[in-house]
Order: sequence, then C-alpha cells, then structure tokens
Amino acid sequence: MQRVYRVFRVALLVQVVLFASFAQSAEKPARPSAYDKALGLLKEGKQDMAEETLSRAVQGDQKNQRLVFFMGVCARSRWMKRDALPIFSYVVKLNPETPEAKCSALILAIDTQEKYEDSFAALEKLQQSHPEDPLILWMTAVACRELGKRDAPKIYSEKGAQYYARLLERLNPGPVLLHQTCANILSEELGRHEEALKHREIAVRLEPAPWSYQGMANTLTYLGRYAEADVNYKKSVEMAPDNPAYLASWAWSMGERNEHEKALELYKKAADIAPDSPKSWSNLARCAEKLNRPEEAAKYKSKAESLEKAQK
Repeated sequence: MQRVYRVFRVALLVQVVLFASFAQSAEKPARPSAYDKALGLLKEGKQDMAEETLSRAVQGDQKNQRLVFFMGVCARSRWMKRDALPIFSYVVKLNPETPEAKCSALILAIDTQEKYEDSFAALEKLQQSHPEDPLILWMTAVACRELGKRDAPKIYSEKGAQYYARLLERLNPGPVLLHQTCANILSEELGRHEEALKHREIAVRLEPAPWSYQGMANTLTYLGRYAEADVNYKKSVEMAPDNPAYLASWAWSMGERNEHEKALELYKKAADIAPDSPKSWSNLARCAEKLNRPEEAAKYKSKAESLEKAQK
C-alpha cells in the first residue's frame, strides 16, 4: 500500500511540475526569432529598425545564412549595390545549394553582367518554386526595377509592378522604399501615374523626406497638377538646399510646362551648387536651346564637355 502511495505521490509531483512549466511558458511566450522580428518590423514600415535587429543577430551568428541573406536583401532594396555585393557573395560561400544562395548568385549576375535574360528567367523560376518566401519575391521585384532602369523591354517593368503589388500585400504598409520603387515603376516606366500617386502619398506619410516629396512632385507633374507639384518641389528644396538634384527636378517640371525661363533660373541655381558637375551645364545647354539661344547653349555645352574630359 505504501508503494502505491509513493507512486501516486511521484505522479502527482510530475503533474505539478508539468503544470507549472506550462503556466510559466504561457506567461512568458517564446521570443520571436531575429528573422521573425525583423520581418515584423518591415511590415510596420520600420526598415531601419529591422536592419539594426539583423545586424545585432548576425554579429552573434555570422554563419546564419538566412539572416545574412536578409541583410543583403535590405541593402539591395536601398540600391546600395556595392554594399550588397560582398554580402551576397558571402551568402553563396556559406552554402551554395540553398534558395538564399541561389537567389544571391542570380542577383549578383544581374548586377554585374550585361546579359540578364537567362539569370532573370532563373530568378523567376526560383521565386515560383518558393512562393511563400518574401525575400526572394522582393529581390525578383528589385531585379525588374534594375532592368527597367537599363531600358530593358517593357515586360520587365510590367512584371515588376506585379511583383511589388504582391509583396505589398504581404508587407502592409511595408517599408517606404517599397512604395517609392513601386511608384517609380508605375510612373516613370509604365505611365500609370494615378496608381503611382497612391504609393507616393504613402511614401510621404511614412517618411516625409526630400526624395519622397520629389517623387510626389514628379508624378503630379506628369498628371498636370502643377500647383500641387510646386508645393512638393519647394519642400524638397527647403529640406535639402545643398542638393542640386531637387532644383534640377523642379527645373525639369518647368520645362514640361514650357516655362523654360523659370527652368533656366532653377538650373542656374543647381549649377551654382555643383559647378564641377557636367550635368549641371548640359542641363543649362538643353534649356537654352529650348529658348532658342544658340550662343548661350554652345557656351554651356562647351563647359560640360570640358568638365567631362577633365574627369576621365
């Protein structure tokens, strides 16, 4: 009888321990992995914080291929090719047979080689084989934008818009650069300016910066909404007065309205900020030609050519 009692008491103690362990785990749920935490931050539009999370995690585990790949994806999404290249190369070295390594190798090929058709086709096939992987989907979308900037056939831009739309369904609202890049494809490459404007508005709301106001202003220019465009150009210039790119964008907008005198004045201000840039003077030359001022245009063109030769 005592033996039965002892067995019963041990069983009861085990149950108590198990219950206590369960209760403790219920009170303190397991911490999310660095990958899940970073992905959650991206969904909230906090790419900077996601990158900080990844950086800390990789410092503690430099052979975690998934996390290193994630860092490369974030860098490449910001168009930081030089920073992304060694990261993707390292991903491939860790284990060349994984989906992460295959995606890295294909992005490296697209970024470093003139011929891209086979690499992009392989990247699409990889993405189709891993439809639930947001990082491979993201890199496929980025590759489309990259090829669109190279004046590749329009089909790549059309695919890019589709891939970014799918990605934004998964990362909502998602990082500001997703919306900015999607808007660039829609507006600059496909002429779908009304669709682009929705993403511009989100980008400005998520990060009111000179470049987001510039993107908004450019799309408003395409739509002929010039007064609204000027408000956004003014904000971009005020926020970055030493950057000639924002003045040049505003000047381009004035040219689209055939207000070439105003465009010329803005281009002159840009040239004052960056007098050693050939582009500053070639912009002035084209604008002077529009105003039918051949001598002035020739002077600016000569200045641009001399700077180009000096910089070679």
